[in-house]
Amino acid sequence: MSYIPRYVMKRMVAEDALKQVPGGVELSIVNQVATLPVDAIPGNPATFFTVKLNGKQLPPADMERIVITVDDTAYPLPKIQEATEIPTGAALKFFFPLEGVKMGEELKIELHVPEINADIELVRKIC
Repeated sequence: MSYIPRYVMKRMVAEDALKQVPGGVELSIVNQVATLPVDAIPGNPATFFTVKLNGKQLPPADMERIVITVDDTAYPLPKIQEATEIPTGAALKFFFPLEGVKMGEELKIELHVPEINADIELVRKIC
């Protein structure tokens, strides 16, 4: 399993990186790991990885509603390959559809990418 050290995760995802927005939450990240060749994702990116929010896996319909903004250009997850690659240092925002959350609550976000055997888990308070 791939591992991102905690000190790198702290630089990638600030403590106030999770915001409540209409229809869900938005997570801001700065890519500190490597250039990500998103145009190489096979098939539908919404089926390339799984997302759990507070331990509950997002269903396929909600995965299709994830939006990733790369340096001010928004891509629905199924079309993220149009971004071609995400360079190191790029600012990313992930919109996750999620109802019933409130500011001040903690949210546990888990991403699992089986193709590259990577797991990312973080907990942030909703701002």
